Amino acid sequence: KDYAPVKFLENNVMVKVDVNISMEIVTILAISEKDSLLKLKLVLNAYWFDHRVKFNNLKDDTSMNTVHSEEREILWLPAVIFKNTEKRDELKNDKKAFISIIKLGKSILEDDEVLENRLLYKGSENKIVHSR
Repeated sequence: KDYAPVKFLENNVMVKVDVNISMEIVTILAISEKDSLLKLKLVLNAYWFDHRVKFNNLKDDTSMNTVHSEEREILWLPAVIFKNTEKRDELKNDKKAFISIIKLGKSILEDDEVLENRLLYKGSENKIVHSR
């Protein structure tokens, strides 16, 4: 949880995780050309893969793959800080945040999961989404 998901290649080269960011403007609150000011209400999304985790029973509908509060504490979340804002805003993991998994990979079977009737999905193949 405290460390970013890095990988080491065969030649001991470290590969850092790619975090993609998208932003949706919900409302334009204020614009002042004179003061060089723009105030927005927006939704920020961060997307990444974490090869260290596995997910249970993912659904095709991403809204059904919500990460619950106790599970959030286990996941690594990227630090996204806006330096050019009044309050140095950042992407937070609070009650307003929404974390889900986009099912992209196929399920894998491990011996004990067959008995428990559970499908596992690799974190390296299924994208984590943090929205706020």
